Amino acid sequence: MIRSHQIRLNPTSEQESYFYKASGTARFAYNWAVGQWRVAEDKKPSANGLKKAFNAIKREQYPWVYEVTKCAAEQAFADFGDAVKRYRSGQNDAPTFKSRNRGQFSFYIANDKFE
Repeated sequence: MIRSHQIRLNPTSEQESYFYKASGTARFAYNWAVGQWRVAEDKKPSANGLKKAFNAIKREQYPWVYEVTKCAAEQAFADFGDAVKRYRSGQNDAPTFKSRNRGQFSFYIANDKFE
């Protein structure tokens, strides 16, 4: 049996703004990984390789990533790695870009990172 907890949040306006920033950062990191993966012609990079490349350039090119928890971007690369694994096994189509207009705003945060 799988058990889960569903918790309803009533965020303040500051918290709601933070949630949108974090989900936008997660979407951006995922889309960045998809874009880099698509332009690679010969050898497709791994999710960990893309994560290292993103971490190397984010301070200069994307300083706003530091406004939210690091878990948001990290989990986006893990999700991308899962999408690539499913694509290579024939289970799904190739990873596609996430849209701001479709789907739900979401991001991951580790249990030890919030109060």
